[in-house]
Amino acid sequence: MTAERREGAVNAPEAGEAILRLLGLAQRAGQLRLGSGPVLKALQREGRGIVFLARDAGGDIRKQVERALGPSRLDDATFCVEELAARFGRQKLSVVSVHDPSFVSGIAEHLDRS
Repeated sequence: MTAERREGAVNAPEAGEAILRLLGLAQRAGQLRLGSGPVLKALQREGRGIVFLARDAGGDIRKQVERALGPSRLDDATFCVEELAARFGRQKLSVVSVHDPSFVSGIAEHLDRS
């Protein structure tokens, strides 16, 4: 199975907000991976998921994520570093991922609609 890559930003601001709300729920449920280390480990160990890579992420982290992506879906156009960091209480945050099947399907619906 090949990696699925999503091009272009989520069109509706409401869709981006809905995705951020679902990511917040995933965080409260302990299912959100924040930062490059946890995301890269999750890509190796937790199977298929959705990875949100900030559109302004650095080249090194972009290459690492793309190499480790496997069957997971990559969205690298919806959020910027500042949006992710502000939403999850970090000074800087370039990448987050979710691997729980119920969260993945809910988030994928929002990505597919936009």
